[in-house]
Amino acid sequence: MKPTDLMAKQHRDVLAVFDELEFTDGALERTRLIAFAAVRLKAHAALKEEIFYPALHASAAAPVAEALAAQRAIDLVLDEAVGTPSAANVKVLRDLLEPRFQGEEETLFPVAQALDNDAAQALTEALQAHLRAADDALAVDVDAAVDEP
Repeated sequence: MKPTDLMAKQHRDVLAVFDELEFTDGALERTRLIAFAAVRLKAHAALKEEIFYPALHASAAAPVAEALAAQRAIDLVLDEAVGTPSAANVKVLRDLLEPRFQGEEETLFPVAQALDNDAAQALTEALQAHLRAADDALAVDVDAAVDEP
């Protein structure tokens, strides 16, 4: 598997939650879904900031810097959407995410695809390890929340 395949899957998974949000009218379900989307987005942001972007920085410093700045803006809107999960806030967040994901796929994915085989394999392994750790941490958080009275 290529590192870009993992990143593209993350993009699709996050946007799938927003697809579900579009058809959700209930306030409780909307709050649950936006919280789930927030967890996914925070994990995805950490993956990019800690592993993906650093691996590409030497070859694409300006696009990586732009992506980091865009991520900070998305984080601000995400915090607002979690605090007030209205249809408008969710729409604004999605409107920021879709072009950001597309921009990454157009500018940064080719850089990742140009990595030599060893570097690409190392990046894939690092991404997979990070994803496993994030999934394990999420499972512990969910278990703790279920166990609370």
